[in-house]
Amino acid sequence: VAFDQDRRAQGFAVWTEQRARYPVTLPGGERVMIVGKADRLELSTDGTLAIFDYKTGAAKPTKTDLAAGLVPQLPITGALALRNAFDGLPMPRTLAELGYLKVGDHADGTIERVFRGEEVERSEALWDTLVTDLTRIAEGEKGYTSRLNPIKRRGPGDFDHLARLREWDALGGIAQEEDGDGEDA
Repeated sequence: VAFDQDRRAQGFAVWTEQRARYPVTLPGGERVMIVGKADRLELSTDGTLAIFDYKTGAAKPTKTDLAAGLVPQLPITGALALRNAFDGLPMPRTLAELGYLKVGDHADGTIERVFRGEEVERSEALWDTLVTDLTRIAEGEKGYTSRLNPIKRRGPGDFDHLARLREWDALGGIAQEEDGDGEDA
């Protein structure tokens, strides 16, 4: 609450839980709707935008994660905002901050991590990567990746069955984690 009051007192206009939609037409003519939701958008009086993701205790991504493209949620949300994809949000002049705001029962409403400058500039690079990947998938040049960074993932993923991960996991580690015996149920 104190964080919110402070930011509003500084002149930020605040939107919460806002949805974005942006149509992308790929080179082959395929249309893809990119959708997202921002926990918190703040527009300053000079037209710069800050975007925050609420966290309730989960690990916060690092600058290294962001630079490697392993945590695209906030940068892609920023790219959506710069394309005027949020209904009711005035077109921002520029993207200034991407951050994580700690919330919950024991949270004091402090900013856990904020990215500025070159980290924020990754928004456009990740947008370009997204469009390139979607184009390659649509053209059959690239398959869908169920785990972008399998080393950081603990336990089974939501899309492992689509990737037939059990079949391809030579060590049987994923199957053993799921049901303990390495066999399909």
